[in-house]
Amino acid sequence: MNTLESIFLESLNREGKDITINGSTQKVFFRRNDKGETDPYITMYALSESAIEQGATFILNNETYLILKEQTTENETYKKYSCIKCNQIVKIMYGANDLVEYPLYAKDINSSQLVKANVITISSKGEFILPLNEATKRITINKRFFSGFFELAWKVDDINYNNGLVYLYCERDVTNTNDDTTNGIADRWSYEDKPNSYEVLIAESSVTCDTSKTVALTVSVKENNTTMETTPTITYTVADGSICFIDSSTNTITGLAVGSTTITGSYKVNEQDTCTTDKVTVVITEPVVVENITITPAYNNSTYYGLTQYDEMTFTCTCGSNPSWTITLNANGIPSSYYTSTIDNTNGTFKVANNKMYSGANLIYTIADATSGKSTTYEIKLNGYM
Repeated sequence: MNTLESIFLESLNREGKDITINGSTQKVFFRRNDKGETDPYITMYALSESAIEQGATFILNNETYLILKEQTTENETYKKYSCIKCNQIVKIMYGANDLVEYPLYAKDINSSQLVKANVITISSKGEFILPLNEATKRITINKRFFSGFFELAWKVDDINYNNGLVYLYCERDVTNTNDDTTNGIADRWSYEDKPNSYEVLIAESSVTCDTSKTVALTVSVKENNTTMETTPTITYTVADGSICFIDSSTNTITGLAVGSTTITGSYKVNEQDTCTTDKVTVVITEPVVVENITITPAYNNSTYYGLTQYDEMTFTCTCGSNPSWTITLNANGIPSSYYTSTIDNTNGTFKVANNKMYSGANLIYTIADATSGKSTTYEIKLNGYM
């Protein structure tokens, strides 16, 4: 082994990296040019017997590199190769579900051209370098693709194959309605259905419902910013399915257990469609126990409470918890001089005094509780001396 070979093998063992080129693993090492990390060009050193061709690609530090050329052989021990880091990955569409990604090097594109605008000038030209293989041979004159910003479209004017490399000579092109600018795929909607945009709108920001009870949401859907005449079936996601259930066919929530959760609604027809979702906060509570209205003292007759002349009595109403009372009196034709009535809706009481002997109709009190929705009547007869 000569001195040069010994030095090279020592460098290879010390600095070498295993890379995959053309399906085989090669041990090589690299040297950067004087410009350092910002320079896309690097020099690769490999043993002379290594089968490395111009136009091959390899991965180094998660970056794709392209071998531009083999430099002049200086000796029989090793070979040097000029390599460049690919600075773009472009997507080219050939048909429905036929999308190919190409790593390439975009050469000498003026920074003034890399703008998000359809401003095309006579100098808007670009050169792109790719490896020559079966995939790149599919690229033809007039093929369009995006490079740089998604709004930066290019059209192929000329193609040159040379020593394992493909050179695309392109000019700037304006975007059109068939371009998928969101994903950077030119002419996509020439081959596939263009996606629609949907927005789900839930009118309620929050709803409250008792366990075992239901509440309906008010829902609408916009398709491409226009409200759909018939609201489609929404897909709902419940953050905590133990709290509530929602029937998507009726947009109706059923309370399952006490607690709070969120429901998110979404809708789209095809996978590539987009959807702006909406959500509602759902609070499930214990149902209020609704009891009948009870009045004390209770009737001292089967159909009325008899109140003796010159006596008075306070009657108290009860019904469940936190009642909201409305008590009204129907004198039923009895002159006001025969009795005194005081109603206290806050405390749910009414007081009656019998001022004179009267024989006739009964005083009729109507008692209603807004909390429970219950109502009843209570009759008081004004009696003479006992």
